[in-house]
Amino acid sequence: MDTTVKPKASIKLLGVDHIALNVTDLDRTERFYAEVLGFRVTSSSSTRGKNRHIEMEAGNICLAFFENPDLDLRSAHEVMTRQGYLHLAFEVEKNRFDSVVEALKEHKVELDGQPRNHGGGPSVYFFDPEGYQIELHANT
Repeated sequence: MDTTVKPKASIKLLGVDHIALNVTDLDRTERFYAEVLGFRVTSSSSTRGKNRHIEMEAGNICLAFFENPDLDLRSAHEVMTRQGYLHLAFEVEKNRFDSVVEALKEHKVELDGQPRNHGGGPSVYFFDPEGYQIELHANT
């Protein structure tokens, strides 16, 4: 029996345009993603509610960060990341994986355990300053 779900919608999406994340400190977030991961700001503005907002190029997608200093992200991250599997995964070149891990250590990024291979290539995990878990994965 074929259990594959067949698309029925007439909508045809082209892919992911951006992922939006809430942060409490936009300046700290921008520094981390620019200085550690090499992303660049492509736009900045404010929302109608006067919250600062930036978009950063992250390879083939964009990360949009919305600042809300009063947000309690800690408890949400505990549930979604520690009890679930919420994280952002980015691909790195296989032959650069070890040097990427060393660069993280040079930037004093605390790794969430040792690099590991779940099959399909090695991954390293860490948290950004806001508590979002990041995975860097090298496909084999």
